[in-house]
Amino acid sequence: MNPVNAARNSIIEKFVMTWHLSVEERRTVGVIAGTEIVEAVREIIRSQGRYPPHFSPEADFQGTLVYRTDTGYTVVTKTEIGFQRFAVVEEKSFADIGQAILCAASKIFPSGFDGIEIKW
Repeated sequence: MNPVNAARNSIIEKFVMTWHLSVEERRTVGVIAGTEIVEAVREIIRSQGRYPPHFSPEADFQGTLVYRTDTGYTVVTKTEIGFQRFAVVEEKSFADIGQAILCAASKIFPSGFDGIEIKW
């Protein structure tokens, strides 16, 4: 991998982990392709079993989580329904990691996020 691609991939990995980039990093990366997000998330799931790694299926959270199961992958979306009460609003199972990530990532990262344009 050439140094420019390595730098870009590093910035995208930072973005999917922190959900934020500095102004300079935004300028450097420009528009991010959905496929770049999917690849970065795929690496996180391979190493940590879920994305975002600070969410877990049994915990209370608001947002979308994709995680590895014995039979494939599950995407679960929860929302807050009352003060610190959360409910599952959608849960889908996938055999293919790519399809699971695409389902989750397009919810977590819509066409724009933190001032960064994402092309799905």
